Amino acid sequence: MQSKTMKDLKNFLPLHLYGKGQAKDYSSLLQEIEKKESQIIWDNNRPIRLIKVCRVRVICGDQELYEDRQVFSDGRVRKRGIRGLAEKLFKDEKEEIAAKRALKEELGLSDEASTLVSIHFNGIDNEEKESPSYPGLKTRYLFWDFIAYLPVQYWQEEFVEGCEDDVKQTYFVWRKIADNN
Repeated sequence: MQSKTMKDLKNFLPLHLYGKGQAKDYSSLLQEIEKKESQIIWDNNRPIRLIKVCRVRVICGDQELYEDRQVFSDGRVRKRGIRGLAEKLFKDEKEEIAAKRALKEELGLSDEASTLVSIHFNGIDNEEKESPSYPGLKTRYLFWDFIAYLPVQYWQEEFVEGCEDDVKQTYFVWRKIADNN
């Protein structure tokens, strides 16, 4: 994104809402763009955030993994209740590679352990909505869905993913599959 567009983006967004409630701060959006996890296009003088997301439904025995909550360094808690893992794809990253990266980064699996996880492609979906993370910014999501079967020896009661910049921790818990209907 060019700097003129960055200035336009900053002027367009309601930055007073960023870093409050469920919203991330503006610097998180800039980092996401810089890391090429998303891009901004303009449609009818309105910014649109484009992202590709790899979603991985993780099953172990009769349970499946859910993202329970995110706890921010300032004490805010964002309840999630989202099935499985979700990881933004980097530019030109293959979808199955992103699925394996999600297992390693979010569950802390080693390279060796991640090779024992059976991963299956489960379809493509898309959605467009205002992002709860970035108020005022409509987002177009392209989802690549996978199912991963985690060997029982890697089961833990709860997984906690720490963020590189210590902005938040994400907590994952298990639910019985029968309870999810």
